Amino acid sequence: MLPSVLLSLLLTQSYLSEAEVFEDNAVFFARAGSAKGLKTGQEVWVVDAETAKILGSALVMELWEGMARLSLDALASKAAGAKRIRYLRAMEEGFCARPMSGKARLLGVGAFQKLVLSNESGEDWSRCHLLLSTNRLFQLERLPAQSTAEIFLEKFAALENVRIVPLEYVWVECLEGKAKLAIEP
Repeated sequence: MLPSVLLSLLLTQSYLSEAEVFEDNAVFFARAGSAKGLKTGQEVWVVDAETAKILGSALVMELWEGMARLSLDALASKAAGAKRIRYLRAMEEGFCARPMSGKARLLGVGAFQKLVLSNESGEDWSRCHLLLSTNRLFQLERLPAQSTAEIFLEKFAALENVRIVPLEYVWVECLEGKAKLAIEP
């Protein structure tokens, strides 16, 4: 029998997909389409093909079975080098990406302010994207079960359209699932 952590990784990893991005006459496309679980209007991460570092995001504008036309944000389109998209595949009808259990709160002030993220579930979180309500992004490689990570807000990269709004929530999207966590005072 497989250990439960390995089994859960096998089950959830099949929902995270990546695809090559290519450019043709200043228009960006991905070598993935409806057959690979993309949906029109879906927002996806654009990552560096070598390092998997998040470069920005893109919106799926048009979709065919094996290809998608993308609209990259300014950060992603300006980035040099080979690119890939990373996304959670659209699930079968009635399936919902597994919700994750956690909490988020702010600690400190000014330049020393940080997000304290707690994983309250029984499984590790891996390859996570943290997106603040202000449209700032951080990539967290791993957060073990029943543990906490402290991330200085200055480490969150500003995406193209940073919002001047209060920090109210953080979207957490990992291989194991996703959650929108309200930031507690």
